[in-house]
Amino acid sequence: PASALLLSAGSGSGAAGQTVDIAITSGSTTGLGVVSFTFDLSYNATLVTATDVLEAGTLTGTAGWGDAVFNVTVTGSTGRIRVSHAGSTALSGAGEIVRIRFVVNPAQLGATSTGLTMSNLTFNEGDPPGTTTNGTLTILATPVIAVSPNTGEVNVPGMTTVGRGGRVPCGRPPRRSCCCCCCPPSSEPLRRRRRRLLEP
Repeated sequence: PASALLLSAGSGSGAAGQTVDIAITSGSTTGLGVVSFTFDLSYNATLVTATDVLEAGTLTGTAGWGDAVFNVTVTGSTGRIRVSHAGSTALSGAGEIVRIRFVVNPAQLGATSTGLTMSNLTFNEGDPPGTTTNGTLTILATPVIAVSPNTGEVNVPGMTTVGRGGRVPCGRPPRRSCCCCCCPPSSEPLRRRRRRLLEP
């Protein structure tokens, strides 16, 4: 209807684990005596979760309405946040009336999106009538860096180096030619020199 007050869900984007605030905006409320409203916003709950309603810097914040009342429910894969708000001072002007805060599922690494569907809008007790438009929350792909191989081994005669400088014994009997730092040097040459010194 031409006289209906429009309430629109905005759009936003974020990657896995990030917070995304979606603006809910209205047409001009001036002179309409809007002192309360209620609406539902539905979304794909496997991708995002609604966590809060923000008023700072919005029309309701300017009017001093305080904190909105909201309730989040999930049915299957569909999440819904119901927002109810009211104040003693009528709203004035057009713009954001609240912002809905979402958190992107940390396990959602691929790019995708969820619709933000407005419904069940009521201003005051139905006057003025309301109409809605929907929004979209876009989930950005999370860069994944793969390192392959993620383990390595370097073999040197007499010594094995594992990973970053780790060493394991070579497992061979000690001998003069062994370059493994973990093997004690052979004492055989020293015994031979002692025998020569003792011989007449």
